[in-house]
Amino acid sequence: MENASKALLIGAAILFTVMILSLLMIGYQQISSYFTEKHEVEMIEQTTKFNSQFENYNQKSIRGSDMISFMNKVIDYNERLSYMVGTNYKRLEITIDLISSNIVNQLKYTTTETGFSNLSIFPTSNKITNVTSSGTPPTDIDKSRNLDKQLISITGTINELKDETQNGGIQNVTDTKLQSLASNISNIFLSLPNPNNQNYPLQETDGVKTDVNDRTSLEENIVTARQKRNDLIKNILGVELTLNNKGIVNERDKLNNIKEMTFKYYQITQFKRAYFECVSTEYDKETGRILKMNFKVKTDGNTIIFN
Repeated sequence: MENASKALLIGAAILFTVMILSLLMIGYQQISSYFTEKHEVEMIEQTTKFNSQFENYNQKSIRGSDMISFMNKVIDYNERLSYMVGTNYKRLEITIDLISSNIVNQLKYTTTETGFSNLSIFPTSNKITNVTSSGTPPTDIDKSRNLDKQLISITGTINELKDETQNGGIQNVTDTKLQSLASNISNIFLSLPNPNNQNYPLQETDGVKTDVNDRTSLEENIVTARQKRNDLIKNILGVELTLNNKGIVNERDKLNNIKEMTFKYYQITQFKRAYFECVSTEYDKETGRILKMNFKVKTDGNTIIFN
């Protein structure tokens, strides 16, 4: 009888232990499931938040000014967040197709002046992209930043121009001053007829007669136009240029510097005025995050659509 009682007690203890272990296992599974679901919800929320900031640009009509904002976001994400420890997030790749050299030329000011017609802030491939040609993703931030160099070059044009002009002796160049230069670009790049051959435009190095009394009315108009340009530059930049007795600007290096920054900034203003469309978007199969976005400048036939 005593042995039977002990057996019952032992059996009960074993059953109780099994029940406790079962309850603990069920509780662990429920807790584990709760935290797994919570993590999944957080990941979905993060992915949705991430995608939303870029899907705003997944449209058929985007202004160039918004495109520059988008490019800055891509640069920032690729540089700071895609290499955050433990995320395993891939960098965002984009391509902006400018179609052809003819289209790119519409973003530049047309001039016959030597040395400026080919001065473009856009890649010769007519595509602004940060996609690696090998298809191999970069392994660190520096390599990623190097792939983003075309984007950085476009978005950083304004600051670059300010640095260049300061090095060239032109101080305190602001966005407002650059905008004024760009809006007056036709007065900075004077398209003047050549007195010796009116079918060929006058270059900056081409002068008129030294003796004022011997000048023709056309030559006088050339000198007047150059002087008005000097006054315009003085009003905008505070830089004073002078003409020699042949009607040529004495400080040609400084004038060329002003022309170059005007020519480049004009391209930024044209880019901001152009319209673009998102032609495709790809998502990461593992994370659901946007992986690639491709854009194309909008045209009406062979002409860019501007606002």
